[in-house]
Amino acid sequence: MIKALYAPMTEMAEFTALREQMKRNKGLLQAGGCIDSQKSHLIACLAEGYPVRLILAPDDLRAKEIYENYQIFDRNVLLYPARDFLFFQADVQSRHLTTQRVQVMKALAAPDGEVTVILTMSALMSHCMPAERWVDAIRSFSVGDELDLNQEREYLGRIGYERTDQVEEPGQYASRGGILDLFPLTEENPVRIELWGDEIDSIRTFDVQSQRCLEELQNICVYPASEFVTDDDITRKGLDKIRRESARQEKKFRLSHMSEEAARVSAIAGDAKERLDDFGDTTVMEGLCDYFYPESVSLLDYFPADAPVFIDEPVRVREHALEAETEFRALSWKDGVPVRTYGIRYDSNSGALDFSGMSPEEVLEKAGDAENVPGAKSVKLDLTGWTADQVLQFREKCPDLKLKCGRLTLNKEDPRALLEMKETQYVEAKEDLF
Repeated sequence: MIKALYAPMTEMAEFTALREQMKRNKGLLQAGGCIDSQKSHLIACLAEGYPVRLILAPDDLRAKEIYENYQIFDRNVLLYPARDFLFFQADVQSRHLTTQRVQVMKALAAPDGEVTVILTMSALMSHCMPAERWVDAIRSFSVGDELDLNQEREYLGRIGYERTDQVEEPGQYASRGGILDLFPLTEENPVRIELWGDEIDSIRTFDVQSQRCLEELQNICVYPASEFVTDDDITRKGLDKIRRESARQEKKFRLSHMSEEAARVSAIAGDAKERLDDFGDTTVMEGLCDYFYPESVSLLDYFPADAPVFIDEPVRVREHALEAETEFRALSWKDGVPVRTYGIRYDSNSGALDFSGMSPEEVLEKAGDAENVPGAKSVKLDLTGWTADQVLQFREKCPDLKLKCGRLTLNKEDPRALLEMKETQYVEAKEDLF
């Protein structure tokens, strides 16, 4: 940190006392009286002498503010973003988000590295594979080393790299003849490894657009392109656990005459096998990590034991953690089936389920699941094109939820409120309503 920014703080008796308490006390210390812009300065000064630091923010917006402010005091600062809960049911995950998270894991894996990591509780609550296993997956290449291209291609797939005809983005690799092009997720430019027989003859970075060489290297470390890596044994055991559990759940649903739910559970297990076993897509492990790594940990386990943790607004951090847990429970597994699989959007703060933009047929198909979402209080609907009979069908499926439609809130006790709407189809449906 710039000494000119640190020196004035050391002249304050309160700061000196707090700093001494940090050295003596390994427990919790509380400091107050700072406005938001001053907190980054105070934290940077208190963190002086600690190579690895963690700052816990109350929400994503505040985390980004701290990240921007803290760069004045420390260039080695990284933001560890939380996964959106939709991530776990998405077919396509954000490579940018994965890159940011892997950058943090890379920095923490460095034996003598210095870094400040800023994150929220929802980011900290997600599961990670054991740190030592992730570190063991780091690959090193040096000029003169022997390299088996067939084995290397298989290994790169296991640590999250995607094979393409030509590398264009981080996380990809291409192989032709005795050349291996590789775009490490943590680097700005791709690398070309050229072989002479089975021996590495040269390692060069190159420009993606022009394909021209930029710099010649003697060695390079390649970090995993995923937060989870695997091998044959881990894959086999994990998929076997998923298969057995899905079979139990499917049998349970079929005995209860819930054929649709049984089909969804079976599809989840089949999708996991296809993506991981057949195509080597390790992103599926991030939503089902406990099946593959029963000893999964949090990001805290990647930090040194003596790393200080600075919590901005502890009360708000706790509230954020409770909200994240509530939302995750509401949108994760309901009787073995992810609620997000049904396409239902949910606001955990208001308890509102949003069916806007769906046809009446789609809403009625998904309505039975709305009633079972923990914490749900109301439903938002666009009733344009609905008949009175369809509205009453929806009320039967969701008898305990308020129906919100634009400016008008319709309670289950008063279906006549539909007549107050401007859409003519509801006026015409008067006979059906009564």
